[in-house]
Amino acid sequence: TDTVCLTSYRPHGLTHLFDSTTIWQACRATSAATTFFDPIAIGPYGEEFVDGALGANNPVYALWTQAQRVWGDDRLRTNLRCLVSIGTGVPAQRAVRDDVLGIRATLTSLATETEKTAEQFRRDKADLDNEGRYYRFNVSHGLEDVGLAESTKQREIAAATGKYVASQDVFRQMKACASGLARNQYFGPFKTPFTLDGVPASNNFVPRPSDTVELEKCLLPSRLRARQTRRVFVLYGLGGVGKTQLAVDFARSHQAMFSSVFWLDGRSEDRLKQSIAACIAKIPEGQVPSAYRCWAKSRGRDELDAAVASVIEWLARPDNGDWLLIFDNVDQCWTEQGGTTVMYDLRQYLPGDHGSVLVTTRLSRLAQLGESRRLRKADLALARDIIERWHGAELGECQRPRTPSAIL
Repeated sequence: TDTVCLTSYRPHGLTHLFDSTTIWQACRATSAATTFFDPIAIGPYGEEFVDGALGANNPVYALWTQAQRVWGDDRLRTNLRCLVSIGTGVPAQRAVRDDVLGIRATLTSLATETEKTAEQFRRDKADLDNEGRYYRFNVSHGLEDVGLAESTKQREIAAATGKYVASQDVFRQMKACASGLARNQYFGPFKTPFTLDGVPASNNFVPRPSDTVELEKCLLPSRLRARQTRRVFVLYGLGGVGKTQLAVDFARSHQAMFSSVFWLDGRSEDRLKQSIAACIAKIPEGQVPSAYRCWAKSRGRDELDAAVASVIEWLARPDNGDWLLIFDNVDQCWTEQGGTTVMYDLRQYLPGDHGSVLVTTRLSRLAQLGESRRLRKADLALARDIIERWHGAELGECQRPRTPSAIL
């Protein structure tokens, strides 16, 4: 007999069962326990199915194989957030008797043994276990003598399960599992702490939903994309119109979706380099050369360039693709103190071919870097919300601005 997965998604290879099997038939097949229920014939060829007790009573390997076929091994191991395996109780250990009936009974018992499979999977996927991405829960005592047909022993089942869950070790594992399930996604070793220290922020920011939606569509990571691509959004408009505050709000609202969020000062190339080099302090130990962690603004130009290169190289790693870089106030043309006009090319600071990049600028020509949106002056409704937020109270009829230009 072969193990067959009756899926709710279109599988690779033969699809005749997917096209013809109904939900009730799939449920009936998976509950057709041998000696209790007859097999069920389904599909266009009348194939007979019983439950998986003899071949996959613990179907964790079948699950893993299916997931590999859908996402591929590398993407599965990188993106898997949490895998939870739940058993039906550890069976009793029974010695093999010499008589034929005894051997048959022991073989039947072995067929329902799931802990060996669970332990083998734990060893095979030790990285998942060590990283808190694989959990196995199975009542260890009290269910050894509860048979498949003994549904009347609900009280014994509940008591044994309650005692198991109350164990300190199990409770700790369940809390860790819940935390793993609650997080938006898994970032592996590349997760950095989120801070926007020194970034200008306003307590009176008024959301701009239509603009935020455009940022979300472009910049938020998606596991459904066939391949990684760089996502660039250029937010441009007049000075003071709210570009920086919109970027701050986006970063704070969605930081959990990214492995790292780095805010970079784009007002000049030197400021930009210093901002990039300062990111080293957030990168986990051992992922960039330790010599660059002592980098400081007082060091020479060569040390600064080397630190910048190490950060860009870290961001460009193929398996590190869920970060967000915010280049704020990128006005490529400006005048230095001596009166010299200087330019720099932002493209040389965009790492690899993946990740999310948000640029705020007054220069509309930077829109060619990716998707873009011009942030315009507030309309009447938004203007009123801004005034009321700063005023701290609703405006009376006589106080309401007649046009947006009255307050901008």
